[in-house]
Amino acid sequence: MTNLTQTPESKNNRELAPGTKLGRYEIRSQLGTGGMGEVYLADDLQLGRLVAVKVRASGLVVDDKANKRLVKEARAAAALDHPNICSIYEVSEADGRSFIAMQYLEGITLDERIKRKPLELNETLAIASQIADALSEAHSHNIIHRDIKPANIMITSRGQAKVMDFGLASVMPGVAGSESETMSLLTTPGTILGTVPYMSPEQARAETLDGRSDIFSFGVVLYEMLSGHQPFANGSAAETISAILHKEPPLLLRYAPHLPEELDRIVRKCLEKDRNLRYQRATEVCIDIQRLQRGSESIQAPVTAKSEVKTEDDPPTGNKAVYAFLELFALAFTFEGAAAFLHGESWWKVVGAWLVAIVFFVAGIQWPKIRKLLARRFGTTRDTNVTAPGERTVARFKPRHLILPAATVVLAFVAAAYLYYPRAAPAHPLEIKSLAVLPLKSLDAGENFLGLGIADAVIRRINQTDKLIVRPTSAVRRYLNQDMDALAAARELNTDAVLEGSVQHSENRLRVSVSLLRTSDGASLWADKFDMQMTDIFTIQDTVAQQVASRLRLQLDPEQQARLTKRSTSNPVANEFYMKGVLTFDQRVSLGKPQWDAIIDFFKKATEADPNFALAHAQLAYTYATIAVFVEATDPVWADRAKEEIDRAQALDPQLPEIHLARFQLLASRYENYQSEAAGREVLLAQQLNPNIGHGELGYLYIHLGLEDFAALELQRALDIDPTSDFAKRMLVTMYEQGVRYDEWIVAQQKFYPNEPIPLGYLLGKGRLEEGQKAIENLSTSRPDMMEFSKRALLFALKGDFRLAEAEVPIILGQHPVKDPYYHHATYDIACVYALEGKTAEAVKWLRETTVSGFQPYPMFVRDVYLNRIRQSPEFIQFMADMKTLNEKYRRDFGR
Repeated sequence: MTNLTQTPESKNNRELAPGTKLGRYEIRSQLGTGGMGEVYLADDLQLGRLVAVKVRASGLVVDDKANKRLVKEARAAAALDHPNICSIYEVSEADGRSFIAMQYLEGITLDERIKRKPLELNETLAIASQIADALSEAHSHNIIHRDIKPANIMITSRGQAKVMDFGLASVMPGVAGSESETMSLLTTPGTILGTVPYMSPEQARAETLDGRSDIFSFGVVLYEMLSGHQPFANGSAAETISAILHKEPPLLLRYAPHLPEELDRIVRKCLEKDRNLRYQRATEVCIDIQRLQRGSESIQAPVTAKSEVKTEDDPPTGNKAVYAFLELFALAFTFEGAAAFLHGESWWKVVGAWLVAIVFFVAGIQWPKIRKLLARRFGTTRDTNVTAPGERTVARFKPRHLILPAATVVLAFVAAAYLYYPRAAPAHPLEIKSLAVLPLKSLDAGENFLGLGIADAVIRRINQTDKLIVRPTSAVRRYLNQDMDALAAARELNTDAVLEGSVQHSENRLRVSVSLLRTSDGASLWADKFDMQMTDIFTIQDTVAQQVASRLRLQLDPEQQARLTKRSTSNPVANEFYMKGVLTFDQRVSLGKPQWDAIIDFFKKATEADPNFALAHAQLAYTYATIAVFVEATDPVWADRAKEEIDRAQALDPQLPEIHLARFQLLASRYENYQSEAAGREVLLAQQLNPNIGHGELGYLYIHLGLEDFAALELQRALDIDPTSDFAKRMLVTMYEQGVRYDEWIVAQQKFYPNEPIPLGYLLGKGRLEEGQKAIENLSTSRPDMMEFSKRALLFALKGDFRLAEAEVPIILGQHPVKDPYYHHATYDIACVYALEGKTAEAVKWLRETTVSGFQPYPMFVRDVYLNRIRQSPEFIQFMADMKTLNEKYRRDFGR
């Protein structure tokens, strides 16, 4: 257990005097004290602002392990950036004191607000929604608060809720514990920590915690906001813990009889003692509260108002809102059944919809009885048979109560006939297996990045399931400046549906229109328009992605659903620089040094505008890695920079698949000694997060490892996802070339690149030496920079002029030194020259040099006729045995 004590002298001499400096902060006055230390109002001398500085008590003795843990967890919490979380500016140490600099807030705590007067329902829901949203943000970063209570929630003068003391939070999975009025130890598992009345059962038992513990504590706070009472508070801490573990809280309706039943359900679900029965994510709580909030905007009475008096003229529901809600659902399903009937769809769909409608009709009519049954089952006193003085019992069912259900049936048929019958049947979502999201057409000159940025964000969010193929940004960017019809583009991209639209930027306003179309007949699946502030561009991206996923009925698991609304950044400036970098990077095949410098500059500016922009850090890492491997292979600084950016992105968002692809680039290169297996695992990890990426990279790796069949599957998958991918096409051609499959090689070459000359390697391999010699002569004259000296050496060897062939070897190695990414291809050609000459030792030496530099294509060694002259030699037989063993190992390791 961590050892924390306070010495007597420290208790009397722990307050910092005004004017004391801690780093760049100058103390003004003390704001308060707690078990872990004191909080001071201070001036930030560097930025000229007021801050709150929390200083660990001078007499608090903390071992190194606990202190490191405190700093580590506080720094993790500092990464949180949310309007309802008190921001942590800095975690540091000065003069032997650890301290945390936080946002200074003016207002009162929720604890003080509750004690002043009863909260109105709208105010309660607004505060609760903000707290739940803050917890959702924290939990999405694997951080739990562990001490949610009214005293740790500030209500600012503008009514905004701010959750404080995240600096004492834990990185999940955490252990029970937090700062409280009576207990203030940092502990290891087995020690109880927390403010007792707000503890979860698992916290009281000192078990390992997760986000569901915060949800229980939030439920206690919400109960207290609604009732003015703590649900489990008792005479002593021990009795309170016993109540938390074993007793149900008093009925909330006892204190707030006018409380909406849905809110009562939300509170009870938060307070489930079994955490598996609670809300599993704070996001779910937030959604339910916001949904209830939208339906309660007109309610202004305090939540402790008296029950309404019912009369014989009330509907037989006992609650008009519930009656209307049930009948509205009945209307919706009647409408659905009527539309299906008019379209001649299957009877099971018609009958099923109407059966559901009947259930809702009956539930609305019989709601009084249903409510009483629920009351008996769950113990609520709201709907018992006892009536208060002055109240009258609910009326019995009367025939006139059938008027509304009957009217809904007629209305549903009329609406369905009018809206659906004259039109084409809506597209069946199950028929949509592929989607193209086109760059939105910019109506402003020079702002193409806006339309591409929105498209890229939507693509990234939806492109995470193997149930739907979404064309990547690289496939659709070519339509950025084309005035092509969206359906024509969809047919060109061979997709079942297409999302198109336009964007206009006027001062600080953004006007966006989008439309989701079915390719086969142009039917509109969804359309919408947005007119928002420029800063709301991310809200547009969220909405479009969610609507597309909903309209196509994508089956997403909870993690995928969370990623659907996950924002890479909320900074418009950072987003703009990022998209400009992406636009330039996609043209990397033909880039020179100025363009690479521009790409780096764009991504660096994106990270400077938003240091927490993990995706920009990952793309910067991938850019550095690409330069290190293929552009500036002789300068190790690029690989070092790539590693630094990988580490930064990993710290910000370890679930980012692009991090693994950047790491793959380095692992598969000489910088990490060609760690092929580790490189392959990185791509597979990326595909676990996003099954639609990394197939080209994996195909490239498999070709170099001699796994032709594996490579063919990955490259075909890459082309299924992006039929325009030049990289996948080149790799497919290379697979046939390096597999010595000449007939398939030339077919693929002419299919993908019909205007390019016949490859020199193909001419030599097929014995067309005269044509090969002419090709070499033409190349040496027209493009000396592209001259393949290794192929010229092969030509000499095939003609039997081994003296000239060997004379080319130093030239080959000068053109492709060890650090060159094509070095192993050059060494293989050298090995073939010596094999043709019959120099076994030299040939095997260069073959082994080829394999240790990342090129191990066993099928090529088996088939290549250039090696036939040395096949019976013991050295070559041993080499082939070694290669076969290695190839079989790769098959076992990568077999899926």
